[in-house]
Amino acid sequence: MKYDFDKCIDRRNTASFKWDWCNLIFGTDDIIPMSIADMDICVPPQVVDALKQRIEHPVLGYTVKTDKFYQAVQNWMQKRHNWQIEDSYILSTPGIVPAINFAVFALTNPGDGILIQPPVYHPFFDAIELNDRKLLINNLKAKSSKTSGKSYYEIDFEDFEQKAKQAKLFILCSPHNPVGRVWTKEELQKIGNICKKHNVYVLSDEIHNDLVFKPTKHIPFSSIKEFSDISITCMAPSKTFNVAGLCTSIMIIPNPEIKKALEDIMMKSGIFMMNIFGMNALETCYNECEDWLEQLLVYLDSNRQFVYDYFEKNLPEFTLADSESTFLIWIDFNSLKMEHNELEEFLVKKAKVGLDTGIKYGELGRGFMRLNFGCSRKMLEEALNRINTAVKELKKR
Repeated sequence: MKYDFDKCIDRRNTASFKWDWCNLIFGTDDIIPMSIADMDICVPPQVVDALKQRIEHPVLGYTVKTDKFYQAVQNWMQKRHNWQIEDSYILSTPGIVPAINFAVFALTNPGDGILIQPPVYHPFFDAIELNDRKLLINNLKAKSSKTSGKSYYEIDFEDFEQKAKQAKLFILCSPHNPVGRVWTKEELQKIGNICKKHNVYVLSDEIHNDLVFKPTKHIPFSSIKEFSDISITCMAPSKTFNVAGLCTSIMIIPNPEIKKALEDIMMKSGIFMMNIFGMNALETCYNECEDWLEQLLVYLDSNRQFVYDYFEKNLPEFTLADSESTFLIWIDFNSLKMEHNELEEFLVKKAKVGLDTGIKYGELGRGFMRLNFGCSRKMLEEALNRINTAVKELKKR
């Protein structure tokens, strides 16, 4: 089947976080929002059909996970990531952000150190600071590629080990949001060796694990056998198949003691059941939608290259990160020499485009913005044209 990713979807008045909260987030509705990390692309038609079929049954009662659910997860991990897992490893959650917080409660105590790598997904900060844990920072290092001119982020392993000595838990973002890195086997080995040496648990947020561009290959951290006993891997169909609103995620935990600790915390929180539509969607995505994903990856890769080519041709003064994964690009706007609040105002009021503010990802994000290219080419081109026009007008002054 051939899928149409160029179709423009009007999402206003659908309770969309991205579109219906524009006024609340940006102070105006007169923008193209490219901030929130969901795609303006239709879900696979197989998912729509499956949900329609389920709603035809007139009872929507309490839900349990079936053998079909576990088999779908196992088959997907084996097929896409060459990772053989057992039923007993799998724990369902209403989302990865809740899962991160559950892990913080289960594996650490107030005052314990938790290590993260900014610029990084902002709920990592909240899970640590709002729960009275100690924030430990291992800043990623940006390097400029001599061949492409793009920025490329690496881990400062010397600093990482010094911080790991003070940590009880490390939250890994893999692939990394917002810089788009897919960590190599060698990098994951170094991370694992250091964490094991210093008795640090690893919680790996791998929500973008299926959105990786060739020839790069994602490696689940827990699939590396020598580290499976210290790790929790968080995954979901939400980014891959654009079903985030169904609130269905999984944790894969090979170590039964860690899994039991997570289960206990979830029971104390009253979390023990799946959303019936989320479960059906996950099963359908993993069982029936691989061809949709393969075509989506080609489309997203084309959009990604379009963004790079557009900036190189029209706005070469801005540096973009070399994104190996996700539908997000990290952009350095510091050449405009604006304070961060001025940059935000400029993009909203002059360009009429809403990007995700970089300062949320830590101090290294000051002067940066994250752009979501998971949309139709027409929408993407319109947004880039608006940014280009606004910058050109600014230079004329």
